[in-house]
Amino acid sequence: MVSTFNPSPDPHALVARITATHCCVCRAALTDSESVEHGIGPVCSRRYYNPLVTPSETQVQGALGLLAFAGLADQIVNEFLRAVNNDHTNARKGCNLLIYWASAHYDDRDEVFKCSKIIRALGYTELADKLEIDRSVVSLQDKGDPQYLIAFTPERNRAIQDITRVPGIEALRTSEGRQEKRGSKIGWKVPRTEQAHFECVLGVYFGGTLMVGLTGITTVPRKQLSDLLAFRNPHSASPSQVGNIRLIKAGAYLEIYTPYHQGFITDIRNIQGRKWDPNKKCWLVPVFQEAAVKALILRHYKIPV
Repeated sequence: MVSTFNPSPDPHALVARITATHCCVCRAALTDSESVEHGIGPVCSRRYYNPLVTPSETQVQGALGLLAFAGLADQIVNEFLRAVNNDHTNARKGCNLLIYWASAHYDDRDEVFKCSKIIRALGYTELADKLEIDRSVVSLQDKGDPQYLIAFTPERNRAIQDITRVPGIEALRTSEGRQEKRGSKIGWKVPRTEQAHFECVLGVYFGGTLMVGLTGITTVPRKQLSDLLAFRNPHSASPSQVGNIRLIKAGAYLEIYTPYHQGFITDIRNIQGRKWDPNKKCWLVPVFQEAAVKALILRHYKIPV
């Protein structure tokens, strides 16, 4: 339900808001008056909303620029401008307003993301990260480390198995040594040199879902398990690899084991009845297609089988 603040001589104070009854971060019910006023509980406030941060004038100007194009309700824009008025010492008042709005629109991702961008510009990066990560499936962000990107993914066993196979990847640790978590998601340190490999894993397990990426809010490009094989076996095909090509009859199907070759993968996908076996890591093709498969192997690997 929408409620309106008491009228004021200043028309900008007539801000319509949905009553914030739950924390914008963790959805816990708000009970004390200060938490209700700000839309964030005391625990989340201490953890993510650093009271010692005072936005600089440059940060405030950047936030005002984002505010102008954010598409937030006019009432919120006007109230923010009235509270901050280009004065960086009052910036926290404007941030409080955005937090409240995010709390009141907890399930509206678009509204929360509009607020989080401005909150981040004001310097409250941990709070902005938390708001976005909780409302997206995965996150991949640049935190300024020259060697690593920071990612958060759901705790899905199959995905974790392939994530841990990315060379050089590390679990993101807390000061107590535990793997860092944000809600139901776990953190990773991804080597910049392996970004493409990591993004391929994301595409296999979380393709098409919402992601906080390096360029903003986007969706994860879909990938196939066969695409992931390119990173597990990056060598190009050659006759010396003949021992790695195997055709095994298994009932009504042939199990096809080959080194990675994008041209072969593209063509085998056109064979009627083919399918990928994620457990055996091989293609399955009906036995009656054996001649077609051998022709593809000869075409792409130059090896008769």
